[in-house]
Amino acid sequence: ELLSVAKQIWEDPIDDAKGAKKALKCIEKSIELSPNNSSAYAVKGQIYAHAYTLNLSFITNGLQLAKKACNKAIQLDSRNGLAHISRLWISMHEKDFEKSKQLVKDAKDINPYEPFLLATIGFYYVFSDSPEPELSKQYIEKAINYNSKPQFWYYMALEEYYMLKNDFQKALELSLKSPELEWRTPAYHWILGDKDIALKKFKEYSSKNPSRAEFLKEELGKDKESKA
Repeated sequence: ELLSVAKQIWEDPIDDAKGAKKALKCIEKSIELSPNNSSAYAVKGQIYAHAYTLNLSFITNGLQLAKKACNKAIQLDSRNGLAHISRLWISMHEKDFEKSKQLVKDAKDINPYEPFLLATIGFYYVFSDSPEPELSKQYIEKAINYNSKPQFWYYMALEEYYMLKNDFQKALELSLKSPELEWRTPAYHWILGDKDIALKKFKEYSSKNPSRAEFLKEELGKDKESKA
């Protein structure tokens, strides 16, 4: 039960920093009760990697902690698909796409029918250094078919596919499947010409997701600096 709660970090409708702290508390208790559970360490690695991605201030070495947790997961069970998925996420965070390719191959050999794994591979194919959108769509749609209650990020990868195809109406529809407002939802409204709705939605997003709004602000600043 504790492991299941921790896995919902991406579904938690509260601020990311609060959600990460809650998830870490649950996973640490889970590990305390079952110290040889490989999946618990794999999920712990995902939480730290997620914190690293969003630059959450209360964790300063998220990627290193994520690697440590995932290595422990593999040590406990070298065939744990969830552990391999976690390593794949870390390799993508590091933009080590050669390693990602190998991990994708390894993950396919471990369990070709696990929805979470299929969705992660689909995510890789659409966000890698050499995107393969059609292959991504194939894996994501399989993941959705194999899971009666897909996590919203499954749809986010499929949303990226339609965005690459410039089908912003379909991308908007998929973004609305998230249990909370996505930052890309107002962007789609803006592109489709609904600027009043876009501004209203972005204001709503910023007020409900302060840490993510700050992250987007920092990323925009980096983008302006690189163009300058």
